[in-house]
Amino acid sequence: MTVDCERPTMKRMLRCLLLVAALLVPALALADAVPAPATAQKRAQLEARMRQLRMEILQKDVGLDAEKTRAVAALLERHSAERRRIETAIQNDRGTLDQLLQADSKDQAAYSKGLRALRARHTELAALRQRELDDIARHMTPKQQAKFLSALRRVQKKLRALLKSYAGSEP
Repeated sequence: MTVDCERPTMKRMLRCLLLVAALLVPALALADAVPAPATAQKRAQLEARMRQLRMEILQKDVGLDAEKTRAVAALLERHSAERRRIETAIQNDRGTLDQLLQADSKDQAAYSKGLRALRARHTELAALRQRELDDIARHMTPKQQAKFLSALRRVQKKLRALLKSYAGSEP
């Protein structure tokens, strides 16, 4: 009489695999049932976080009281929609120029038109920034303005470094 040692081990392995599968299938079904947040929802969350960060900068770094913080935040929020519109137009203008370059177009008039539009958008954006700074100057002292601009530059540098490390981590 011989005893086959392989069979009980194989049975145990199959049982373990079935047990693992039985435990994983409901977990996977639950993971599929929870939808990932939509792009609009993610953008709204990011914008809310940026608003909160802006308020913290205005209160902690700049030293504004609650009333002035709300006034400056509302002012920046009011200008953000126009800035977003201009920046989107700049991206579109750059895309148009990139398409012309990709197609190796010889249409010099199209290049001129695209460049004029891009320069006009940049001028528009510079004028908006100037209006923003003028509006901010009504609510802050020069020292507070300098602190605010310094804090914004610091946040932008951190964001650039984060994006750079994130882009570098992708294969």
